[in-house]
Amino acid sequence: MDELIKMFKDANEQIKRLIEYYNAEFINGKMNNDKLILKTKSCGKAGCKFCPHGPYWYRAAFNKKTRKFMFQYIGSKLSKNKLKWYENENWDRIKFYDNESKRIREQKTKISSAIKVNKALRRSHANT
Repeated sequence: MDELIKMFKDANEQIKRLIEYYNAEFINGKMNNDKLILKTKSCGKAGCKFCPHGPYWYRAAFNKKTRKFMFQYIGSKLSKNKLKWYENENWDRIKFYDNESKRIREQKTKISSAIKVNKALRRSHANT
């Protein structure tokens, strides 16, 4: 069980690094309106052991009234038709980040399923 938890934490660290690399390459410290964003999301469930979830793709939109950025959800998988015309030249790099985020999400899903199965087995053994 400890090994599974370590693997899950490692996957979360991979996500953090992936987002940092994406931000360094495409955000450059400046959040602009209509910018394509890769970020994680908390599910909001108290005590969720699998947060954060994602990463997912969003489009940044600046709200002039609140003077804050809001994020429009695009999805967990990005397709070329979701890009703005000025992002098309970076499709190969963006696709790399999309593929890596998918790989890590799938890895996290497998690990979290194994953790749940492991917990269920421990409960059933405790009841016998």
